[in-house]
Amino acid sequence: MTITVDAVKAATAERKIQPAAPTAGWHGWPKEAPVPAIAPFDAKQARKHQEDWAAYLGVRVEFENTLGMKFILIPPGEFMMGTPAEEVDEWTQTLPKHAQSWVATETPIRRMVIDKPFYLGCHEATYGQFKRFVSETNFRTQVEVNGKGGTVSSADAPEGLKTAPEINWRFSKHKVSEDDAVGMLAPSDIQAFVKWLSDEETLDYRIPAESQWEFACRAGTTTPWYCPQEDLAKAGWFDDKIHPVGKKLSNPFGLYDMYGNVQEQTLNGQQWVERGITNPNSTFLRSAARYPMTVTMEDSVYFVMGMRIVVTVESVKKSLRAPKRAIAPFDAKQARKHQEQWAAYLGMRVEYENTVGMKFALIPPGEFTMGTPKAEIEENVAQAIAAGQPDYVISFLKEEGPQRLATIDKPFLFGVHEVTQKAWLKVMGKNPSANRTSDDLPVENISFPDAVAFCNRLSEREGRLPSYRIDGEKIEFVEADGYRLPIVDEWEYACRGGSTTKYFFGDDPALLSDYDWFSRNSSGQTQPVGRKRANPYGLHELHGNVSEFALVNKFSTTGAFQSHRGGDAISEANYARSAVIRFRGPLQAAPWVGLRVLLPLSLAERSKIQERPLAGSDWHGWPKDAPAPAIVPFDAKQAKKHQDEWAEHLGVPVEYENTNGMKFVLIPPGEFTMGSTEAEIESALKVEGSNEWAKEYVRAESPQHKVILTEAFYLGIHEVTQRQFELITGENPSHFSPKGAGKNDFGGMDRTNCPVENIRWIDAAEFCIKLSEHEKLTPCYLPSGETVAPAEGTGYRLPKEAQWEFACRAGTTTRYWTGDKDEDLLQAAWFGPNAKGLPQPVGSLRPNPLGLYDVHGNIWEWVHDWWDPGYYGQFRDKPAVDPSGPTSPGTVRMLRGGNWTFTASDCRSAGRLADNPAADYRSTGLGFRVSISVDAVKRAIKSRESISERRDFALHFGDAGERLEFPELKFPSAGPWTVEGWVTPRAPLPSSGGSSAVVFQVSDAAVVVKNLGGQGIKWSAGGPATKPPPSVYSDETIDVNKRVHVALTCGPEGVSFYLNGVLQGQPLQLIVSRPETSLRVCRVDPKWHAAPFHGELDEVRVSSVVRYREKFTPKPRFETDADTLALYHFDESEGDVLKDSSGKDR
Repeated sequence: MTITVDAVKAATAERKIQPAAPTAGWHGWPKEAPVPAIAPFDAKQARKHQEDWAAYLGVRVEFENTLGMKFILIPPGEFMMGTPAEEVDEWTQTLPKHAQSWVATETPIRRMVIDKPFYLGCHEATYGQFKRFVSETNFRTQVEVNGKGGTVSSADAPEGLKTAPEINWRFSKHKVSEDDAVGMLAPSDIQAFVKWLSDEETLDYRIPAESQWEFACRAGTTTPWYCPQEDLAKAGWFDDKIHPVGKKLSNPFGLYDMYGNVQEQTLNGQQWVERGITNPNSTFLRSAARYPMTVTMEDSVYFVMGMRIVVTVESVKKSLRAPKRAIAPFDAKQARKHQEQWAAYLGMRVEYENTVGMKFALIPPGEFTMGTPKAEIEENVAQAIAAGQPDYVISFLKEEGPQRLATIDKPFLFGVHEVTQKAWLKVMGKNPSANRTSDDLPVENISFPDAVAFCNRLSEREGRLPSYRIDGEKIEFVEADGYRLPIVDEWEYACRGGSTTKYFFGDDPALLSDYDWFSRNSSGQTQPVGRKRANPYGLHELHGNVSEFALVNKFSTTGAFQSHRGGDAISEANYARSAVIRFRGPLQAAPWVGLRVLLPLSLAERSKIQERPLAGSDWHGWPKDAPAPAIVPFDAKQAKKHQDEWAEHLGVPVEYENTNGMKFVLIPPGEFTMGSTEAEIESALKVEGSNEWAKEYVRAESPQHKVILTEAFYLGIHEVTQRQFELITGENPSHFSPKGAGKNDFGGMDRTNCPVENIRWIDAAEFCIKLSEHEKLTPCYLPSGETVAPAEGTGYRLPKEAQWEFACRAGTTTRYWTGDKDEDLLQAAWFGPNAKGLPQPVGSLRPNPLGLYDVHGNIWEWVHDWWDPGYYGQFRDKPAVDPSGPTSPGTVRMLRGGNWTFTASDCRSAGRLADNPAADYRSTGLGFRVSISVDAVKRAIKSRESISERRDFALHFGDAGERLEFPELKFPSAGPWTVEGWVTPRAPLPSSGGSSAVVFQVSDAAVVVKNLGGQGIKWSAGGPATKPPPSVYSDETIDVNKRVHVALTCGPEGVSFYLNGVLQGQPLQLIVSRPETSLRVCRVDPKWHAAPFHGELDEVRVSSVVRYREKFTPKPRFETDADTLALYHFDESEGDVLKDSSGKDR
């Protein structure tokens, strides 16, 4: 019997196109919201929808941005997207052969819901608008960077196309005007433009989703075109040239040039799709016509590739509520108010600390008078001449004029302190300073290239795009989200802090000693930062200590001199004023020259730094309606209540399971007392006896101190198991693994659910990296030579030591979460008295009140922090808020929890241990559990909910059958394709006769299971007996009942066979007997002499590309993307049964 999926797909398509009648509260909108724009509707109704929604939302129907781009409001609504299947053949016959396949991608027709209003550009982006972007950022488009140029149509060129280096967005086929639509843009060029415009205007600009584009194009119509076919020439340009925008008739929503002129790039998930195709054939011009971009155009870009962009209504509304700019003069109280208002508006805090401990303050946008009054300059010059100052000093004084009104149009983050030697050493690895008596001194003795290199390396360390392009001695500024040096306007605005006087504190130089280090109080040496009073914006040492690089403008990175601002430790007071400017050769380094860096506030950056608003807040920035924090002590019932309330408030589950089957529990924010009392320490020291090594760790549990954890997080319910570690890394380093030195210690018991051990800190961090990449999260650790370094990321990480102890205690204040008695620990922990000398399966004993198992005993668990025995001491008199451990790298990292060989005392909640994170040796007692942020879990849940029904569904089998066949999956026999699946054999094959079973057959290639007798099998790839190519066998024997990943790929090199991500042998060159092939699974065929396959098939994915060309780590669950032809799950719901020819369920 053959089972197909045609009926399933047909039923799915039928369900999708059933119209849904609108009801009150349509898609979550309040009942008083306007009626959604549900097609069909006419031009008059389209305008009414726009006006009704604009009035309801409190915005305009149309608005114009600072670049002159006009946008129009598109209301939410519903429409039928695509082309009915019965019309496909009709349209296909009107197209050239190369384009006929495009029409098929317009089906099935389906009802689409646009549940949010948005603004869409009235016009395509123009040449003049793109030129402004390029002039302000030094941006070079993809075809300019690769040097191959763009492509235009040309009657004189082969195949009618010409590609040349000089062809780009500036020149395509004809002389361009400022109002022409811009063309010759690759997707990466459009993304760069959108990002720049978003940052420039603090609005959320985006590339339109394909469904948004078609809904806006149709504007209520259900016909092939939004106008009569005979009027198409009045609605669009399609003569193989680019024209000025807005010269044709608009559609009912007020959008111009939706047909032709340039092809507008949209996104369908991750796939780029061109819409509004420029071709005189009217079939191309239909509202549903689309061109899926199936290749990344790295070599050339066609001249009609342009864009029309979206801006969110939310960001436009927010911009209307922006606080007033900080216009000088204003006092310190008003300066702080400006900062707080802008911080609340931007959704962040006034202060921010980066990954290397550098602190920044938010500087709001504003206006001020820059420079020094003419009379004051003349007075200063006269005094300098009288004092015999050299000519260059006189020229510097004159550079302070004339005064001018300067505008700071965007907020930014500016260093609270000059960059310290500590921060410099972390980033650069070498300290150039002349005075090195303290690592809190400002770094000095640096050149301009040194300062630029620091900015770039700090940016790269945090995953930001560097702001400078360095090519030998050439330095160019590029618009990016990385750290940079301030320009002189930004520096002086931040220094003045609203003042108009000589110094930010007034005109009296006698007061300078209170605010900075200069010739009168520095003893001729730089001094540690932060020791003097701050300016109104909270910035320290602006008038002295070291002078700071500040560029005349962002692009002034070349030239014979570079400017710097502020006085230094040997300056006289008159040369430390707010307006003082000096110049020095860019390669000159001096003991008095340092830097302070600026971090631009792009939309992306604000999301990284985002904190809760200060206004209307309560406990540590949380809104007043947030649940109560979990402040110790609390009992098990209260622990559950805290978790439930915070889960509801945050919109997440209490428990979360990732795609690897790892379970996590929500740990609420709260407060607790960390460490041990003196009495507990004395008791523990007696247990350790003469073991001085262990006593050092016990003493480091003091002093007890208050810890505040302001953020909720998720922590693994269990320690990471052998099975989970091997599934992600492909390796099992455990001493007690089936292949480990201690494999016989378990007496045949399955040990894969035991915690993975023999783990170093670096192994745990690398697991976090791979698990993060598997789940498409940014890793929290980065490879660095033979080790890994912490980084800012969204992925999995080891918990911080304070997080671990808070979660372990779970509201308790006793030695263990079970109480103070050692015997109470027997019910909750595997340790010396009950573990029988072996680690035990996770989750076998009682969980703590927060739902965590084995936090005491079983294995020591690595945490994030470095070891410093005196670290707790700094919190004796003040609480530790979100502590991350010592900032300076040590030689060993922390472990918590005890293990199966240790005493009860060693397993206490406060117990500590440390070890070499990258040692040459391994310990059987060390493992780990991982944590993940609430935001990452939110994104993961949202991603799962948005998986496309069309490509991700389960098939159900109820009849006996010997194979599955998918005839609708037609793809080229000769490739490219990939077929892969997870398979678990459940019984050995017959030892005689047909001693093999086919799992996949694609074209003339197949994956075959071979019997070795007993429980061992081998996998191979080959062809049928009638055309025997050489077969490739797996290098390792696979046990029956072991889940394995098998994959066949087909490309120019032939068919390759992978087992568990490892290429087996060399590619096979198979004889292809037919041009197209389909997929057969678990096939039994006489010419193969094959026996029935006995086992389970979890998943099958078919792709239109060669996915693998080298060793890889198979993902436990497949995901769909633009290259997925089909994805079948066989384990998602009750009733998924696969039967073989024996008639038995397998």
